[in-house]
Amino acid sequence: MHKAAAEGHTEVCTFLVQVAKVRPNPYNSVFQTPMDLAIEHDHMDLAENLSTMASRKRTKSADIVELSKKLFSLIKEHGTSNLEKITELVDQGADVTWSNPQMNGQTILHSAADAGDLEVVKYLTGSGDLEVDVEAMDMSGETPLHKSAYHGHTEVCRYLIEEVKVRHNPRNGVFQTPEDLAIENDKTETHDYFSSL
Repeated sequence: MHKAAAEGHTEVCTFLVQVAKVRPNPYNSVFQTPMDLAIEHDHMDLAENLSTMASRKRTKSADIVELSKKLFSLIKEHGTSNLEKITELVDQGADVTWSNPQMNGQTILHSAADAGDLEVVKYLTGSGDLEVDVEAMDMSGETPLHKSAYHGHTEVCRYLIEEVKVRHNPRNGVFQTPEDLAIENDKTETHDYFSSL
């Protein structure tokens, strides 16, 4: 998405957002959005198009935002969430792609990975009905894999890498990989897993 925006490929960006369901405004490792790169390279029509697509994505009814907030509270309050209640909220319209501004722009997948809730991670990533960005970055540039590695949730890391096929070495805003976070936090089992890749 970032490369297409920098090169002015409007059709590619539109396809990625509308068909492939890529978020129109993700940050790269230096906190630039595709719109920033379109402006930087003087592709003003594309920048305006990206802005319009992003605002459509951000325009959520108050009810949907409230339901989405409840998803986070289930995981935050109980450590490990109740999948049945999460499924119920999603069925009611909670947005699993919503980035929570009160939690550094994390999605519910970040939160589940952070808590080590493999059951919810599988639900969010394994359902073809849910459009979850498995490599979404929060405002620190961290993906759900960074969150699970930081806390030493090896099984969540293994699932995300081996089953969901996320990249095992994305860098956050300070250029740390998930493995770096496991090392920094003395998560030996998780570090050993990354070393085996």
